[in-house]
Amino acid sequence: NPLSNVLLLMGREDLYKKVELSNLGITDVGRIAESMLGDGAQPELVEKIATDSGGNPLFVVESLRLLYQQGNLSKHNGKWSLRVDRFDIPRKVKDVILRRLGQLTSDQRKILDVASIVGEKFDPELVADVVSQDSADVIRTLNEISKTTLMVNCEGDCYSFVHAKFREMLYNAMPLLLRRKYHLRIAEKIEAENKGAAELTISDLAYHYVQSGC
Repeated sequence: NPLSNVLLLMGREDLYKKVELSNLGITDVGRIAESMLGDGAQPELVEKIATDSGGNPLFVVESLRLLYQQGNLSKHNGKWSLRVDRFDIPRKVKDVILRRLGQLTSDQRKILDVASIVGEKFDPELVADVVSQDSADVIRTLNEISKTTLMVNCEGDCYSFVHAKFREMLYNAMPLLLRRKYHLRIAEKIEAENKGAAELTISDLAYHYVQSGC
């Protein structure tokens, strides 16, 4: 990734400063909605956008724009509300995600594919078992992905996708047959080795077997 290399070199010379912005809260999302729509928004609409976007500013703005353009917002008594239960990923957000996915090597993509099958939060040991790699190698790969694409982060002994939409796009991009194979392999690993017992319950085991088509 040329940009990552440039940033690495610039960082050595202290030529730039990284500023991490926190995600928007419900109050901030409500203010953005009011500013864009010209009137207030129902709490359910604000909460839905805040939850689905994870507080990502780009996602919030583009979701509101897309909902309005598609006619999926209605106005009652001066308040905007949502007319649908689910809405698509905005094009600009999808483009950002696709660019990040395009930065991955085939091995990195395989590891994230399996991780997306496990769930939004996943155990690298379990992922390593499924892809038949040493767990230390998988952890190193995940750390590299975290640094170069910001798609995952480490949370103690586990990793998680920074945004649910990263996982959703990875999952949906896989052929159904491959998804089923991964679900089956994960279920078998959980059952045989009891990996991540503190995190994965019987319902998770049943879920993976059902999704595998068994």
